[in-house]
Amino acid sequence: MVTTLADCKLARAAFDPSSSSEEVKQENSARSVKGCSRFRGKWYFNTHNTGTLDGAEPVCKPAFAFQAPTQLCSAQTMLTTVEECRRAKAALDPIAAAVKEETAHNTPKGCSHFDAKWYFNLHETGAADTVTEPVCKATGAVVGPPVQSTAWCPNSPELTCRIMCPAEVKCQKGECANRVSHCSCDYKCAKAGGSTDIPGNWVRGEPSRCGSECGVPAGSGTPGTVTCSTSSCDMNTKPAPKQCPATDDCVTPAPENPSTEAGGSVTTKAGGSVTTKAGGSVTTEATAVTRTVVFSGDFNKIVGDNKKQFLDECTTFLSKDGTLDVECRDVLPGSIIVVLGGSTQAVTAAVGETVAGGLDLPSFDALPKAQEADLDECADTSTNDCSPNAICTNTAGGFTCACKPDYEGDGRTCVKKRPSIGFHRKS
Repeated sequence: MVTTLADCKLARAAFDPSSSSEEVKQENSARSVKGCSRFRGKWYFNTHNTGTLDGAEPVCKPAFAFQAPTQLCSAQTMLTTVEECRRAKAALDPIAAAVKEETAHNTPKGCSHFDAKWYFNLHETGAADTVTEPVCKATGAVVGPPVQSTAWCPNSPELTCRIMCPAEVKCQKGECANRVSHCSCDYKCAKAGGSTDIPGNWVRGEPSRCGSECGVPAGSGTPGTVTCSTSSCDMNTKPAPKQCPATDDCVTPAPENPSTEAGGSVTTKAGGSVTTKAGGSVTTEATAVTRTVVFSGDFNKIVGDNKKQFLDECTTFLSKDGTLDVECRDVLPGSIIVVLGGSTQAVTAAVGETVAGGLDLPSFDALPKAQEADLDECADTSTNDCSPNAICTNTAGGFTCACKPDYEGDGRTCVKKRPSIGFHRKS
Protein backbone atom coordinates (compact mmCIF):
# COMPACT_ATOMS: atom_id res chain seq x y z
CA MET A 1 0.00 0.00 0.00
CA VAL A 2 1.10 3.58 -0.69
CA THR A 3 0.96 4.90 2.88
CA THR A 4 1.81 8.60 2.57
CA LEU A 5 0.35 11.54 0.68
CA ALA A 6 3.80 12.35 -0.69
CA ASP A 7 4.17 8.85 -2.21
CA CYS A 8 0.66 9.16 -3.70
CA LYS A 9 1.67 12.43 -5.39
CA LEU A 10 4.81 10.75 -6.79
CA ALA A 11 2.67 7.91 -8.17
CA ARG A 12 0.30 10.39 -9.85
CA ALA A 13 3.22 12.24 -11.42
CA ALA A 14 4.72 8.97 -12.73
CA PHE A 15 1.63 7.21 -14.03
CA ASP A 16 -0.90 9.92 -14.79
CA PRO A 17 0.89 13.25 -15.44
CA SER A 18 -1.99 14.45 -17.66
CA SER A 19 -4.62 13.84 -14.95
CA SER A 20 -7.41 16.41 -14.83
CA SER A 21 -6.64 16.87 -11.15
CA GLU A 22 -3.49 18.88 -10.53
CA GLU A 23 -3.24 17.76 -6.93
CA VAL A 24 -4.08 14.63 -4.96
CA LYS A 25 -7.22 15.28 -2.91
CA GLN A 26 -6.92 14.20 0.71
CA GLU A 27 -10.00 12.73 2.42
CA ASN A 28 -11.07 10.66 5.42
CA SER A 29 -13.92 8.41 4.33
CA ALA A 30 -15.10 4.98 5.45
CA ARG A 31 -16.76 4.51 2.03
CA SER A 32 -13.62 4.99 -0.11
CA VAL A 33 -10.45 2.99 -0.74
CA LYS A 34 -7.87 3.34 2.01
CA GLY A 35 -4.61 4.99 1.00
CA CYS A 36 -3.88 6.14 -2.56
CA SER A 37 -6.49 5.65 -5.34
CA ARG A 38 -7.66 7.01 -8.68
CA PHE A 39 -11.23 7.48 -9.90
CA ARG A 40 -12.35 8.97 -13.25
CA GLY A 41 -9.10 10.84 -13.75
CA LYS A 42 -8.88 12.25 -10.22
CA TRP A 43 -6.48 11.11 -7.52
CA TYR A 44 -7.29 10.68 -3.81
CA PHE A 45 -5.49 9.85 -0.59
CA ASN A 46 -7.82 8.43 2.09
CA THR A 47 -6.52 8.57 5.68
CA HIS A 48 -9.35 6.43 7.10
CA ASN A 49 -8.19 3.43 9.18
CA THR A 50 -10.03 0.84 7.09
CA GLY A 51 -11.83 2.31 4.09
CA THR A 52 -13.63 0.06 1.61
CA LEU A 53 -13.66 -0.82 -2.09
CA ASP A 54 -15.90 1.56 -4.01
CA GLY A 55 -15.01 1.07 -7.71
CA ALA A 56 -11.95 3.34 -7.62
CA GLU A 57 -8.51 2.03 -8.63
CA PRO A 58 -6.25 1.25 -5.67
CA VAL A 59 -2.64 2.33 -6.21
CA CYS A 60 -0.24 -0.16 -4.64
CA LYS A 61 3.48 -0.73 -4.14
CA PRO A 62 4.24 -4.39 -5.00
CA ALA A 63 7.38 -6.39 -4.23
CA PHE A 64 7.76 -7.69 -7.80
CA ALA A 65 6.68 -6.49 -11.24
CA PHE A 66 6.69 -7.72 -14.84
CA GLN A 67 8.88 -5.74 -17.23
CA ALA A 68 8.10 -5.12 -20.92
CA PRO A 69 9.65 -7.87 -23.14
CA THR A 70 11.90 -5.33 -24.90
CA GLN A 71 13.49 -4.16 -21.64
CA LEU A 72 15.69 -5.75 -18.99
CA CYS A 73 15.78 -5.36 -15.22
CA SER A 74 18.37 -2.90 -13.96
CA ALA A 75 21.23 -4.01 -11.74
CA GLN A 76 19.30 -2.63 -8.75
CA THR A 77 15.96 -4.35 -9.58
CA MET A 78 17.19 -7.72 -10.97
CA LEU A 79 16.31 -10.88 -9.03
CA THR A 80 19.72 -12.46 -8.55
CA THR A 81 18.84 -15.84 -7.04
CA VAL A 82 16.47 -18.62 -8.02
CA GLU A 83 14.91 -18.36 -4.53
CA GLU A 84 13.88 -14.75 -5.23
CA CYS A 85 12.42 -15.88 -8.56
CA ARG A 86 10.42 -18.59 -6.80
CA ARG A 87 9.02 -16.01 -4.33
CA ALA A 88 8.03 -13.78 -7.26
CA LYS A 89 6.25 -16.67 -8.95
CA ALA A 90 4.43 -17.49 -5.72
CA ALA A 91 3.25 -13.88 -5.44
CA LEU A 92 2.36 -13.17 -9.08
CA ASP A 93 1.50 -16.58 -10.55
CA PRO A 94 1.03 -19.16 -7.76
CA ILE A 95 -0.57 -21.88 -9.92
CA ALA A 96 2.23 -21.91 -12.53
CA ALA A 97 4.75 -24.75 -12.77
CA ALA A 98 8.02 -24.58 -10.86
CA VAL A 99 10.76 -22.20 -11.98
CA LYS A 100 13.06 -23.79 -14.57
CA GLU A 101 16.79 -22.97 -14.43
CA GLU A 102 18.66 -22.41 -17.71
CA THR A 103 21.83 -20.89 -19.14
CA ALA A 104 20.96 -19.07 -22.39
CA HIS A 105 22.65 -16.12 -24.09
CA ASN A 106 19.53 -15.01 -25.99
CA THR A 107 16.94 -14.75 -23.18
CA PRO A 108 16.75 -12.28 -20.25
CA LYS A 109 19.21 -12.75 -17.43
CA GLY A 110 17.71 -13.60 -14.04
CA CYS A 111 14.01 -14.22 -13.48
CA SER A 112 11.56 -14.14 -16.42
CA HIS A 113 8.13 -15.29 -17.57
CA PHE A 114 7.05 -16.59 -20.98
CA ASP A 115 4.04 -18.58 -22.21
CA ALA A 116 2.81 -19.26 -18.64
CA LYS A 117 6.23 -20.69 -17.70
CA TRP A 118 8.87 -19.26 -15.34
CA TYR A 119 12.63 -19.29 -15.92
CA PHE A 120 15.78 -18.31 -14.08
CA ASN A 121 18.65 -17.65 -16.50
CA LEU A 122 22.16 -18.14 -15.05
CA HIS A 123 23.92 -16.67 -18.10
CA GLU A 124 26.38 -13.86 -17.36
CA THR A 125 24.62 -11.30 -19.58
CA GLY A 126 21.53 -12.73 -21.33
CA ALA A 127 19.54 -10.55 -23.73
CA ALA A 128 16.02 -9.24 -24.32
CA ASP A 129 14.21 -11.40 -26.89
CA THR A 130 11.01 -9.32 -27.45
CA VAL A 131 8.69 -12.08 -26.16
CA THR A 132 9.91 -12.98 -22.64
CA GLU A 133 8.88 -10.75 -19.72
CA PRO A 134 11.70 -10.07 -17.22
CA VAL A 135 10.50 -10.12 -13.60
CA CYS A 136 12.09 -7.41 -11.47
CA LYS A 137 11.96 -5.97 -7.97
CA ALA A 138 9.28 -3.28 -8.02
CA THR A 139 10.49 0.26 -7.34
CA GLY A 140 7.29 2.26 -7.59
CA ALA A 141 3.52 2.16 -7.39
CA VAL A 142 1.30 0.14 -9.70
CA VAL A 143 -2.23 1.17 -10.59
CA GLY A 144 -4.91 -1.49 -10.14
CA PRO A 145 -7.67 -2.56 -12.59
CA PRO A 146 -8.60 0.40 -14.82
CA VAL A 147 -11.91 2.20 -15.11
CA GLN A 148 -12.63 3.58 -18.63
CA SER A 149 -14.33 6.91 -19.13
CA THR A 150 -15.08 5.87 -22.72
CA ALA A 151 -16.55 2.40 -23.17
CA TRP A 152 -14.55 -0.26 -25.02
CA CYS A 153 -16.19 -1.62 -28.18
CA PRO A 154 -17.76 -5.10 -27.75
CA ASN A 155 -15.20 -6.79 -30.01
CA SER A 156 -12.18 -4.86 -28.72
CA PRO A 157 -9.30 -7.18 -27.72
CA GLU A 158 -8.73 -7.46 -24.00
CA LEU A 159 -5.35 -6.38 -22.66
CA THR A 160 -3.49 -9.63 -21.91
CA CYS A 161 0.07 -8.29 -21.56
CA ARG A 162 1.17 -6.96 -18.20
CA ILE A 163 1.89 -3.41 -19.37
CA MET A 164 0.83 -0.08 -17.91
CA CYS A 165 -1.75 1.76 -20.06
CA PRO A 166 -3.66 5.00 -19.33
CA ALA A 167 -6.80 4.28 -17.34
CA GLU A 168 -8.96 6.54 -19.47
CA VAL A 169 -9.59 6.43 -23.21
CA LYS A 170 -11.21 9.33 -25.00
CA CYS A 171 -13.42 9.18 -28.09
CA GLN A 172 -16.13 11.42 -29.47
CA LYS A 173 -19.71 11.14 -28.30
CA GLY A 174 -21.36 8.09 -29.89
CA GLU A 175 -18.02 6.29 -30.34
CA CYS A 176 -16.33 3.45 -28.49
CA ALA A 177 -12.65 2.52 -28.16
CA ASN A 178 -11.16 -0.42 -30.05
CA ARG A 179 -7.73 -1.64 -28.85
CA VAL A 180 -5.42 -2.41 -31.80
CA SER A 181 -4.06 -5.65 -30.27
CA HIS A 182 -3.97 -7.74 -27.11
CA CYS A 183 -0.56 -6.32 -26.20
CA SER A 184 -0.81 -2.59 -26.90
CA CYS A 185 -2.03 0.60 -25.23
CA ASP A 186 -3.01 2.05 -28.62
CA TYR A 187 -6.65 2.16 -29.66
CA LYS A 188 -8.87 3.52 -32.43
CA CYS A 189 -12.25 5.13 -32.04
CA ALA A 190 -15.18 3.51 -33.85
CA LYS A 191 -18.85 4.30 -34.17
CA ALA A 192 -20.71 2.69 -31.29
CA GLY A 193 -23.02 -0.07 -32.51
CA GLY A 194 -21.32 -0.20 -35.89
CA SER A 195 -18.62 -2.48 -37.20
CA THR A 196 -15.67 -2.54 -34.80
CA ASP A 197 -13.48 -4.94 -36.71
CA ILE A 198 -10.18 -3.53 -37.91
CA PRO A 199 -8.67 -5.80 -40.61
CA GLY A 200 -5.24 -6.85 -39.49
CA ASN A 201 -2.21 -8.87 -40.47
CA TRP A 202 -0.72 -11.95 -38.85
CA VAL A 203 2.63 -11.25 -37.20
CA ARG A 204 5.01 -14.22 -36.80
CA GLY A 205 7.45 -13.85 -33.92
CA GLU A 206 10.89 -15.41 -33.90
CA PRO A 207 11.43 -18.69 -32.01
CA SER A 208 13.53 -18.68 -28.85
CA ARG A 209 15.75 -21.06 -26.88
CA CYS A 210 16.86 -22.74 -30.12
CA GLY A 211 19.54 -25.42 -29.91
CA SER A 212 23.02 -24.25 -30.91
CA GLU A 213 25.01 -27.51 -30.86
CA CYS A 214 25.64 -29.45 -34.05
CA GLY A 215 23.16 -32.12 -35.07
CA VAL A 216 20.06 -30.54 -33.45
CA PRO A 217 16.96 -31.19 -35.62
CA ALA A 218 14.50 -28.46 -36.63
CA GLY A 219 11.82 -27.68 -34.06
CA SER A 220 13.94 -27.44 -30.92
CA GLY A 221 13.28 -24.70 -28.38
CA THR A 222 10.08 -22.64 -28.21
CA PRO A 223 8.17 -21.81 -31.43
CA GLY A 224 7.55 -18.15 -32.21
CA THR A 225 4.20 -16.59 -31.40
CA VAL A 226 1.60 -15.79 -34.08
CA THR A 227 -0.44 -12.69 -33.23
CA CYS A 228 -2.92 -10.46 -35.05
CA SER A 229 -1.93 -6.81 -35.47
CA THR A 230 -5.56 -5.79 -34.75
CA SER A 231 -8.73 -7.44 -33.44
CA SER A 232 -9.73 -8.94 -36.78
CA CYS A 233 -7.51 -11.36 -38.70
CA ASP A 234 -8.74 -14.09 -41.03
CA MET A 235 -8.27 -17.38 -39.16
CA ASN A 236 -8.16 -19.21 -42.49
CA THR A 237 -4.91 -17.43 -43.34
CA LYS A 238 -3.20 -17.83 -39.95
CA PRO A 239 0.35 -19.10 -40.64
CA ALA A 240 2.17 -21.74 -38.69
CA PRO A 241 4.56 -20.44 -36.02
CA LYS A 242 8.21 -20.08 -36.90
CA GLN A 243 10.26 -23.04 -35.69
CA CYS A 244 13.89 -23.19 -34.64
CA PRO A 245 15.98 -24.29 -37.64
CA ALA A 246 18.12 -27.39 -37.69
CA THR A 247 21.78 -26.89 -36.88
CA ASP A 248 24.63 -28.17 -39.05
CA ASP A 249 25.38 -31.87 -38.96
CA CYS A 250 28.19 -33.02 -36.71
CA VAL A 251 31.05 -33.90 -39.08
CA THR A 252 34.37 -35.61 -38.40
CA PRO A 253 36.88 -34.45 -41.04
CA ALA A 254 38.13 -37.27 -43.29
CA PRO A 255 41.50 -37.43 -45.08
CA GLU A 256 41.55 -36.30 -48.71
CA ASN A 257 42.43 -39.78 -49.97
CA PRO A 258 41.03 -42.30 -47.45
CA SER A 259 42.36 -45.81 -47.52
CA THR A 260 41.18 -49.06 -46.01
CA GLU A 261 43.12 -51.97 -44.63
CA ALA A 262 42.25 -55.58 -45.38
CA GLY A 263 38.52 -56.21 -45.31
CA GLY A 264 37.61 -52.49 -45.00
CA SER A 265 35.16 -50.56 -47.17
CA VAL A 266 34.81 -46.89 -48.12
CA THR A 267 31.88 -44.96 -49.61
CA THR A 268 32.66 -41.71 -51.47
CA LYS A 269 30.72 -39.13 -53.44
CA ALA A 270 31.41 -38.86 -57.16
CA GLY A 271 34.90 -37.58 -57.81
CA GLY A 272 36.45 -38.91 -54.59
CA SER A 273 39.78 -40.69 -54.63
CA VAL A 274 40.09 -43.98 -52.71
CA THR A 275 42.90 -46.46 -52.23
CA THR A 276 42.23 -49.88 -50.71
CA LYS A 277 44.55 -52.64 -49.56
CA ALA A 278 44.08 -56.36 -49.84
CA GLY A 279 40.42 -57.33 -49.76
CA GLY A 280 39.17 -53.72 -49.52
CA SER A 281 35.97 -52.75 -51.35
CA VAL A 282 34.83 -49.33 -52.60
CA THR A 283 31.37 -47.98 -53.38
CA THR A 284 30.90 -44.66 -55.16
CA GLU A 285 27.63 -42.69 -55.04
CA ALA A 286 25.95 -41.32 -58.17
CA THR A 287 25.65 -37.57 -58.79
CA ALA A 288 22.44 -35.70 -57.89
CA VAL A 289 19.47 -35.42 -60.26
CA THR A 290 17.17 -32.54 -61.17
CA ARG A 291 13.44 -32.79 -61.93
CA THR A 292 10.70 -30.21 -62.43
CA VAL A 293 7.03 -30.08 -61.37
CA VAL A 294 4.38 -27.58 -62.47
CA PHE A 295 1.47 -26.29 -60.32
CA SER A 296 -1.46 -24.30 -61.67
CA GLY A 297 -1.81 -20.85 -60.08
CA ASP A 298 -0.89 -17.17 -60.38
CA PHE A 299 2.85 -16.84 -59.68
CA ASN A 300 2.64 -13.11 -58.86
CA LYS A 301 -0.23 -13.52 -56.38
CA ILE A 302 1.04 -16.66 -54.65
CA VAL A 303 4.86 -16.28 -54.73
CA GLY A 304 5.50 -12.72 -55.87
CA ASP A 305 8.58 -11.22 -54.23
CA ASN A 306 8.77 -13.95 -51.57
CA LYS A 307 10.80 -16.39 -53.69
CA LYS A 308 13.45 -17.15 -51.06
CA GLN A 309 10.86 -17.82 -48.33
CA PHE A 310 8.89 -20.05 -50.73
CA LEU A 311 12.01 -22.11 -51.55
CA ASP A 312 13.00 -22.39 -47.86
CA GLU A 313 9.54 -23.61 -46.79
CA CYS A 314 9.28 -25.89 -49.86
CA THR A 315 12.63 -27.51 -49.00
CA THR A 316 11.67 -27.96 -45.33
CA PHE A 317 8.33 -29.52 -46.34
CA LEU A 318 9.62 -31.96 -48.98
CA SER A 319 12.84 -32.89 -47.16
CA LYS A 320 10.87 -33.63 -43.96
CA ASP A 321 12.85 -31.04 -42.01
CA GLY A 322 16.13 -32.05 -43.62
CA THR A 323 15.87 -35.82 -43.22
CA LEU A 324 15.69 -36.43 -47.01
CA ASP A 325 18.28 -35.36 -49.59
CA VAL A 326 16.03 -33.09 -51.67
CA GLU A 327 15.74 -29.33 -52.04
CA CYS A 328 13.62 -26.83 -53.94
CA ARG A 329 16.28 -25.10 -56.04
CA ASP A 330 14.19 -22.62 -58.01
CA VAL A 331 10.61 -21.43 -58.56
CA LEU A 332 9.68 -19.84 -61.87
CA PRO A 333 6.60 -18.19 -63.43
CA GLY A 334 4.58 -19.87 -66.16
CA SER A 335 1.95 -21.16 -63.76
CA ILE A 336 4.26 -22.08 -60.83
CA ILE A 337 7.28 -24.14 -61.87
CA VAL A 338 9.38 -25.71 -59.09
CA VAL A 339 12.81 -27.21 -59.81
CA LEU A 340 13.78 -30.03 -57.42
CA GLY A 341 17.28 -31.41 -56.90
CA GLY A 342 18.98 -34.03 -54.77
CA SER A 343 19.51 -37.77 -54.69
CA THR A 344 17.56 -39.89 -57.17
CA GLN A 345 15.52 -41.65 -54.50
CA ALA A 346 14.62 -38.50 -52.52
CA VAL A 347 13.75 -36.43 -55.62
CA THR A 348 11.58 -39.25 -56.98
CA ALA A 349 9.71 -39.40 -53.66
CA ALA A 350 9.24 -35.60 -53.63
CA VAL A 351 7.89 -35.59 -57.19
CA GLY A 352 5.47 -38.38 -56.29
CA GLU A 353 4.27 -36.48 -53.21
CA THR A 354 3.55 -33.24 -55.11
CA VAL A 355 1.84 -35.05 -57.99
CA ALA A 356 -0.37 -37.00 -55.55
CA GLY A 357 -1.17 -34.30 -52.99
CA GLY A 358 0.05 -30.87 -54.10
CA LEU A 359 2.09 -28.53 -51.90
CA ASP A 360 0.82 -26.94 -48.66
CA LEU A 361 3.31 -24.43 -47.18
CA PRO A 362 2.75 -22.41 -43.96
CA SER A 363 2.98 -18.90 -45.48
CA PHE A 364 1.50 -19.50 -48.94
CA ASP A 365 -1.77 -20.57 -50.50
CA ALA A 366 -2.04 -24.34 -50.92
CA LEU A 367 -1.08 -25.51 -54.42
CA PRO A 368 -3.10 -28.24 -56.19
CA LYS A 369 -1.71 -31.53 -57.47
CA ALA A 370 1.31 -30.99 -59.70
CA GLN A 371 2.29 -32.35 -63.07
CA GLU A 372 5.87 -33.35 -63.73
CA ALA A 373 7.52 -31.34 -66.48
CA ASP A 374 10.33 -32.76 -68.53
CA LEU A 375 13.37 -30.55 -68.01
CA ASP A 376 15.48 -30.25 -71.15
CA GLU A 377 18.89 -30.94 -69.63
CA CYS A 378 20.49 -30.50 -73.05
CA ALA A 379 19.43 -26.83 -73.23
CA ASP A 380 22.02 -25.80 -70.65
CA THR A 381 25.48 -27.28 -70.12
CA SER A 382 25.06 -26.78 -66.35
CA THR A 383 22.32 -29.46 -66.29
CA ASN A 384 24.19 -32.20 -68.18
CA ASP A 385 27.69 -33.66 -68.07
CA CYS A 386 28.12 -34.53 -71.76
CA SER A 387 31.52 -33.91 -73.32
CA PRO A 388 31.85 -30.76 -75.49
CA ASN A 389 32.65 -33.24 -78.28
CA ALA A 390 29.40 -35.17 -77.74
CA ILE A 391 25.77 -34.78 -78.80
CA CYS A 392 23.28 -34.46 -75.91
CA THR A 393 19.81 -35.96 -76.50
CA ASN A 394 16.94 -35.08 -74.12
CA THR A 395 14.80 -37.99 -72.86
CA ALA A 396 11.85 -38.27 -70.49
CA GLY A 397 13.31 -37.58 -67.07
CA GLY A 398 16.93 -37.53 -68.26
CA PHE A 399 19.33 -37.34 -71.22
CA THR A 400 21.90 -39.36 -73.15
CA CYS A 401 25.34 -38.46 -74.48
CA ALA A 402 26.91 -39.80 -77.69
CA CYS A 403 30.30 -38.80 -79.09
CA LYS A 404 30.32 -36.83 -82.35
CA PRO A 405 31.62 -38.42 -85.57
CA ASP A 406 35.43 -38.66 -85.57
CA TYR A 407 35.34 -38.95 -81.76
CA GLU A 408 35.08 -42.00 -79.54
CA GLY A 409 34.21 -42.61 -75.90
CA ASP A 410 31.19 -42.98 -73.57
CA GLY A 411 29.71 -39.54 -74.30
CA ARG A 412 30.98 -38.03 -71.04
CA THR A 413 34.55 -38.36 -72.27
CA CYS A 414 35.22 -38.19 -76.03
CA VAL A 415 38.65 -38.27 -77.67
CA LYS A 416 39.65 -37.81 -81.30
CA LYS A 417 39.80 -41.05 -83.27
CA ARG A 418 43.24 -42.05 -84.56
CA PRO A 419 43.37 -42.10 -88.38
CA SER A 420 43.50 -45.58 -89.90
CA ILE A 421 46.62 -46.50 -91.92
CA GLY A 422 46.15 -48.71 -95.01
CA PHE A 423 48.80 -51.15 -96.27
CA HIS A 424 48.88 -52.30 -99.95
CA ARG A 425 50.74 -55.43 -100.95
CA LYS A 426 52.80 -55.01 -104.11
CA SER A 427 52.03 -57.48 -106.82
